[in-house]
Amino acid sequence: MATIYSFRTDSQISTKVGQISPPPRTYALYQNVQNLITLFFDDSTYGFQRNEALLAYINNFDEFLSEDELWGLSETIKPRAKN
Repeated sequence: MATIYSFRTDSQISTKVGQISPPPRTYALYQNVQNLITLFFDDSTYGFQRNEALLAYINNFDEFLSEDELWGLSETIKPRAKN
C-alpha cells in the first residue's frame, strides 16, 4: 500500500491512503494571515456620521500640549517617588 507524508508537525507523520492526518501547525498561521488580509482589504463602508460637536471640541488639534508640557502636567498629577 502506498504511503503519503503529511506536512511536518512535531515529527514527520506517515499516514496510509484514506486516513485523515491532523492539520499542520502552518494551517493555523495560514488562517491568521487570511483573517488579517480580510481586515485590511475589506471594502465595506461604515456608516459613521459627522459629529460637529466632537469636531468643535477637538478644534482640528490646533491646541495641544508639547511633550515637555505634558510631562510637567503628569508630574503635578502624580509626583515621582522620592527614595
